[in-house]
Amino acid sequence: QTNTADMLELAVDYIKELRQKIQVCDN
Repeated sequence: QTNTADMLELAVDYIKELRQKIQVCDN
């Protein structure tokens, strides 16, 4: 059972990875 804090941390890490991938695609 995961709590809200863990979910937020996972979401933040996921978004950071997506942003990096998007930046690479733009370049």
